Amino acid sequence: MKPSPRRKKDPHRRARRLPSAATALRSTAGAFDLPSILVGVVIVGVLTAGVLVSVLGVIPFSQDLESKQDLAALTTAEGVSKVRDGVFRDKAGLKGATLLNGGDTLAVGTDANGSCFAGISKSETGRLFFNSDTAPTPKELTDHAALECVTDTVAQDMIAGIGGHAL
Repeated sequence: MKPSPRRKKDPHRRARRLPSAATALRSTAGAFDLPSILVGVVIVGVLTAGVLVSVLGVIPFSQDLESKQDLAALTTAEGVSKVRDGVFRDKAGLKGATLLNGGDTLAVGTDANGSCFAGISKSETGRLFFNSDTAPTPKELTDHAALECVTDTVAQDMIAGIGGHAL
C-alpha cells in the first residue's frame, strides 16, 4: 500500500486563533437574553420552595420529638424512684431527688399513695403528649380518660399548669 501524500502548507493561510476576551464579550452568541434569565430565576425559585417545604416540615416534627423525649426522661426518673424508694413521685418530688430537670412544659401526677404516675408534655406546636407507668411510650393526648392514674380534675390541672387547653 502506498502512503497518502502529505498536504503542503499554504504560506498565505493564517492559523486560527481563539477570540480575545474583548471580542467574546462583544459577541451576541454567548449573551444572556431575558427568557434565559427568567428560566433561571424560576428554577432557583422552585428549588428554594422545595427546601423551605422540607425545613418547615421538619421543625414541628422535631418540636414534638422533644416533648416525647421529655416524657421518656420522666419514665426513666420514675423508674429510678420506684426502685430506690418504692413509690412514684410527682414533679416536685423528682426534682427534689435530683432525678428530673423537667421544664415548664412537663407535668407529672401520681395517685395518693404513689403506686402509679402519669406525665403530660406540651410541644411547641401546641400538641399534648402523655405517658404513664402502664403506657410508657409517649402518645398524643386527645382525651384525658387515657390518664388512668389521676382523676379528671388532676388531669385538667396538669394540662392547665403547662399552658395547655382543656380537653
